[in-house]
Amino acid sequence: MDVTDVITQLVTAFVGSLGFALMFGMRKRYLMASSLGGMVTWGIYMAMNAWLSSSFLACLAASSFAIIYSEVLARIYKTPATMFIMPSVVPLVPGGPLYYAMSEAVRGNMQWT
Repeated sequence: MDVTDVITQLVTAFVGSLGFALMFGMRKRYLMASSLGGMVTWGIYMAMNAWLSSSFLACLAASSFAIIYSEVLARIYKTPATMFIMPSVVPLVPGGPLYYAMSEAVRGNMQWT
């Protein structure tokens, strides 16, 4: 993967997370932190997917980061963690990959790669 592709995906994840945060009516005070969480979560997913060649484990690692990140920010900002978890995991919500994963699960093909 090219560096410009990685940067484009990270910027897109940031903008997508920001859009969902705005759509949910998040306060301006939390917008940057929640959008940054979505960008870093997607970056972790891409790195782990390249390193492990497993979408499941990459998604598990990225979502684990998003949970920890949200809990830490919830304590810093003294607000519920849901404020940060929702925009942070938006980049992980799959379209095609979810369809293919569920299709293979229904067929009984339970390989993790």
